[in-house]
Amino acid sequence: MQREFPAVLSKVEDGDTVYVWCDQGYDTWRYTKLRIVLSPRMGIACRELSKPGGKEARDYMAGLLPPRSHAEDGPTFIVYSYKWDKYAPRIDGDILLYSGRLASELMIESGYVAPWDGKGSQPLPPWPLPPHSGQEGSFFIP
Repeated sequence: MQREFPAVLSKVEDGDTVYVWCDQGYDTWRYTKLRIVLSPRMGIACRELSKPGGKEARDYMAGLLPPRSHAEDGPTFIVYSYKWDKYAPRIDGDILLYSGRLASELMIESGYVAPWDGKGSQPLPPWPLPPHSGQEGSFFIP
């Protein structure tokens, strides 16, 4: 079952994993690790940090998400929580930016990740990125 939480970014681990503070209501915040996926049944594949393009994917994800020093300053996006990841205690979910775009879709459009259903060989996004990819700029709207 999908749930929605106003949230604040704490840390970007890599191109498909972030740490967030989720507002659960009544002044209750939960710190959690979030694995970005397209849907409960469709994930994304990202290059590992140790591989060419991995650090660039992480930096692009960080550029999408507005930073905050403290959760008390207020949420900056919405976390869609789909389910516990198979490597719990992390959550499978997505991030809805206030621009109205999903982080998973922007990462795919940028070329840093590829959709993957978890079956067969993991697809690797091309590297270096093709010239048409949207690798510059931030999609955050304050």
